[in-house]
Amino acid sequence: MKNNFQNQKNLPKSLLLCLSAAAVFVGCAPNNAASVSKAAQNISESLGCANVQSKVFDSFYELLDENQSIPMAGDLKLSLSQKLASIKAEKQLSQEESDRLDQISSKMDEVIDLMLSESAKNPSLTVRQQLEKLIEYEMEDQSSQSVIETQKQVSASMKEIKALSAELPMDCANPDKQTTMSASAVANSKMSKGSNMVFATAYQNCRVLDLPPMNAATPSVVGITRVGTHSDGIGGKRLVTDLKSVQNTHYYIRGIASESSCVKTSPLIYDYGGKVSSSGNKISFFKDAGSGTAALGLDCSGYIAAGIAVGGLRYKPGLPAKPIYANQGASKYIDAAKSGFTCFENVTVTPKLSIKEGDIVGVSGHVVTVDRIGADPFGLSLMKSAADCANINYKNFDIVVSQSSPSKNGIGINKYIVKDYVTESGKMQTAFVEMGKQACLAKFQNKNLKPASSAWGFVRHKGTAECVAERAVMEGEACTRACL
Repeated sequence: MKNNFQNQKNLPKSLLLCLSAAAVFVGCAPNNAASVSKAAQNISESLGCANVQSKVFDSFYELLDENQSIPMAGDLKLSLSQKLASIKAEKQLSQEESDRLDQISSKMDEVIDLMLSESAKNPSLTVRQQLEKLIEYEMEDQSSQSVIETQKQVSASMKEIKALSAELPMDCANPDKQTTMSASAVANSKMSKGSNMVFATAYQNCRVLDLPPMNAATPSVVGITRVGTHSDGIGGKRLVTDLKSVQNTHYYIRGIASESSCVKTSPLIYDYGGKVSSSGNKISFFKDAGSGTAALGLDCSGYIAAGIAVGGLRYKPGLPAKPIYANQGASKYIDAAKSGFTCFENVTVTPKLSIKEGDIVGVSGHVVTVDRIGADPFGLSLMKSAADCANINYKNFDIVVSQSSPSKNGIGINKYIVKDYVTESGKMQTAFVEMGKQACLAKFQNKNLKPASSAWGFVRHKGTAECVAERAVMEGEACTRACL
């Protein structure tokens, strides 16, 4: 299961240049036309569906993710008009019905223009940035007035499209399966289970879950090299430059590298901007999605989003657990309401309860999930009064986080003792210390507190029936499903 980079590594440079040139002149235009046609077909087939809006968004996600380029709005509108004209001819619509379909076509043109409005205003917009913008629209994100206005217009147009299509002889081509979850199934669909399933499957071995969490003494990986900085000037570009050394020194791979061809040839490392490769409801950690470097790797929000999808957890009622939501940034997990995540809520601490396993902690630039907590996670037994809360010390915390991080020279997916991990991240240190202070005050003031900060946040999935969905599946999970 080598990624494209691994397959191309051994090709002569001249041949690579030749293939690249051929792709420019032969591959791009036909592939783009085919992708646009497929997206238009998917949009036309969504008419008559109860969740037509979600399916239209899916059509855009698939188009961008598979083609890795932003289409021209005019091309997509033209292709869609041709699809709708075919429907009109095939179904032999009455004049009244034909007029309704024309109205749908006009409204769908408005939606296409709205969806791609950012790229029209900013030609340098990347595919990743366009995906992020679409997700904000679908989530009804409240972070900016422009996003709020655009998503309101999209929703209004889609509401009209849904009503118009309901009056036509249109059958939903691919209706979603309705999943009824029992109370026990809902209770078991936890973030912690989803992230553990991702953890074991990504490494293709259940034994990684039995290893003690990393600490300050855990040795760094050898054989991963930072080869530059990404275009945003923030994240580092990393590549595996010595495969054997990585196999021998990686905390989670050493000793099991020979048991999996995937791990043996393409170890999964930390890749800034790297997301899971997905197609519909399926995820693969063994294919390079092309969103980071050529290395096979995963970043922090990619790991958290994969855990949410594999756990079968919705961000909003009515929206499936889509792997494509991995394209959201870490800061979206700071404030659930602002991000439109109505199936999540920011954590309220009480006199007897603070954080739980499965809580998600977000700061600008990084996001983790709480993997384990001790009986006294914030060391509150050492505090004697509310006055002591200001002096809470992270060195007394009994918390383990699960994440994908550049720790230990780019190790990637890992579990790390918080009191050691936060020495690497000032932002995460602030988040955990401030949450500890709030938990301390809740205890001594005997009241519930819901911390609010623009810099950090702890969010928790509600776990209610309407917020649980059919979970995403992973390539290679048959090897690890039995141990979870």
